[in-house]
Order: sequence, then structure tokens, then C-alpha cells
Amino acid sequence: SLKAKAKELKLYSNAIYEVRISRGENNFEWVELKDFNPDDFDKISYAKPETTKKVKGKLANCNLSELKRTYLNSPVFLSNNPIEVIKVRQKSFFQDLYEVTPGRYVYSLDTFMVYFFQQRQSQGNNPSKVKIPKFLKFIDAVNIINAEKPDSIDYRKLIAKEKTIDELKNGVEYDLIFTLAKNDLVYLPEKSLTEEQSKEIDWEDRKSILPYLYIVKDMNPSQEKIVFQQFYKADSIEISESDAKSLFQNPELKKQVEEIKYGTVPMLQTCIKVFTDKLGKKIVPYWEFPNGCWSKDSARRVGLID
Repeated sequence: SLKAKAKELKLYSNAIYEVRISRGENNFEWVELKDFNPDDFDKISYAKPETTKKVKGKLANCNLSELKRTYLNSPVFLSNNPIEVIKVRQKSFFQDLYEVTPGRYVYSLDTFMVYFFQQRQSQGNNPSKVKIPKFLKFIDAVNIINAEKPDSIDYRKLIAKEKTIDELKNGVEYDLIFTLAKNDLVYLPEKSLTEEQSKEIDWEDRKSILPYLYIVKDMNPSQEKIVFQQFYKADSIEISESDAKSLFQNPELKKQVEEIKYGTVPMLQTCIKVFTDKLGKKIVPYWEFPNGCWSKDSARRVGLID
């Protein structure tokens, strides 16, 4: 298996070691190249049509018999910039895992960070206040860093807001207002607030603020969704009504489920990133920090650290 081979070989994130084959409607199978049957060439199928076309094109230009012997030591790459990683496949979920540090694995499709942009204030009399999310996948972040090879990585500057032709012609600029990563804390009011309403929030009133504080638990770039979980609750535990009665001998105890919010793009417009001190007694909104990103100088200035 590739998992066993990964212990002995240096593998790459964008090389073809396996091929995704369609075995009927919504039924797919990953086949390692050594087991690939040329008769299945037309059954190669990926979620993205451009990936299917690229894989077929690469394999069509190869001597398959020779490739079956050499693909581990001399792989065929899907891009011009191979990224050396250790790759293992978790068969049960059909997802790639990559070792980023010894013993620490990350799914290749995991979202590294979500960037929120907003049209710059100085652009015209009525600049847009819409928050524009851009999802940066882990592997895309690696690609950027690998290509630019910076002396130090500033996560805030990994990506910029792509502009339309009209925006380029009119000189429209966008600013990064904040980023979100897993375990970041956000304030989620029930409706979208105007800039004036946001500025009027009393962040010292913890009693009114706490019910609307959520932790970022997961991010889905394909559906442009962020999963939020109330910050004072543990990871999801669901107890059925029948289990509750037998466990606690309490017929009044009903099914208990923690509250999870799946943040679609409209919900993300209400999202306000916040920072707290270690004890969670002081809450500060993102606009107190440059680019909405943590910095020790700003944290000291607003009293979150000594």
C-alpha cells in the first residue's frame, strides 16, 4: 500500500500514484498505478472535470508498462512545481493525509485559513461594506510558500483579493479586515449589523456578549461554509431520549444536542472576529488589531496581555 511505501519513499502531493476510477453511479475506486487496467482509461473520473482531463492527458503521453515500473521513483507530475511530502491514504474516507511535521498529519483539502476582504474606505462615496470570504486550502498555501520561498511567512499576506477587469480599470482596492482559522473566536449576532451598530457594541457587557460567542470548528471551501460551535460547549455529544432516561432516571430529560451553526455566506456577513485574554474576561473586536490578526503589541495596547 502507499501507506507502507510512504515510510520508505519521498512522495509528492501532485504526482500520479493512484487513479480515481468510476465504477457506476456515485461509486468510485482508487487504483494504484501498478494495478491500473488500460481498459479502464475511459473510466478515469475526478470531481473536477479539469483534473480528469489533466490526468488522462498525462497518462496518454506515457508508456504505461514503463510507468508501472517507475512511478514511485520517477513519478508523473500534474503541475510544474512538485511539492515533496509524505503521503498516506486513509482508505475509509478516501482522502489524502500529508505529514507536515513528524507525527502531525493534515488533510490535503483542509482549509488553512479564510480571508475576509472589504472594499477600501476611500473608494468613492459609497464603498461596499460586504465581507468577501476567500478560502485558502492547506495545499494551496504550501504551493504559494514553495513558489515564493519567503525568508519569513506572514500568513496575513499569503493571498490578496482578486479583482475584476472593471475593478482594475476603476482603481478599486480591497483591504484584508481579518482572517479566520480553526479555533478562532467570533461574535455572531442574529442579524447583520451596520458599521455604526458594530461600533456601539459594549464589549465590557460580558453577560450580553457571551451567548453570541462561537468557535470556528471547521471550514468547507467547496460549499463556502464555516462551522461554528458555541464556545462554552464541548465537542459534539448527542444523547437520545431513551438513553437519557436509562442513564439518569429522569423522564423529563429530553434529547440533548449542542448548538452548531453552519455559516453560509449570508451568515458570514454578521461574523465579527474577537480576541480575549487567557481567562476570557476581556473581549476585544478585530478592528483593534492590524488586518484583524493577532499581534503582541496590539494585545498589550488593549490589555489582553501584560
